[in-house]
Amino acid sequence: MFKKEVEKLRETTLKDLREERDATLEAKDLDKAVALREAIKAFESAKESGLSSKEEVVSKRKIKKCIPRTAVKFNGHHYAVVTERMTPRGAALYAESVGAHLVRIETAEQNQSVMKLTQNFESGGPNGGFWIDDSDAIIEGKWIYSDGSPLVFVTAAGVFYNSEGRDHFVEIRKDGTWNDDLLRRQASVIEWDN
Repeated sequence: MFKKEVEKLRETTLKDLREERDATLEAKDLDKAVALREAIKAFESAKESGLSSKEEVVSKRKIKKCIPRTAVKFNGHHYAVVTERMTPRGAALYAESVGAHLVRIETAEQNQSVMKLTQNFESGGPNGGFWIDDSDAIIEGKWIYSDGSPLVFVTAAGVFYNSEGRDHFVEIRKDGTWNDDLLRRQASVIEWDN
């Protein structure tokens, strides 16, 4: 059963990435299209599941970190808002293409810093949220980071509404609260580990 769910998630992700790439090409944003093409290649060449685990190295080539000058440093990590509207899967793969990942919020202080970072940006999403790295797409109700490790921090509000089991991806709102949402195209916050 688990294998079927993973394969379904993999196919949906590839479909989303291809749609994102096609829309980017139509908009003539070649830099983003190239990054998405590389993300698709990396995802297609991943082992059977198409998902990484802590022990598995998805890509043998080292991806160079491309940290913009506008990135904010906090506790030895760099953070940046990506304003291009992407699905959470597209945002995660874009982040990987620049040597980062969607931000993994693990403390209240980090949540506060990420919240402050989003203040001067529009997300483009209906809830004003920015994608972060948490999902229950594989097992409903079990929130994990993209590397498979369990969620270690939840905001004080801490409630995911999960409309009829359809909302699988987490966004941080400008007030610092989190919301689980559908596959929408909106901005995201990415993180580079040092």
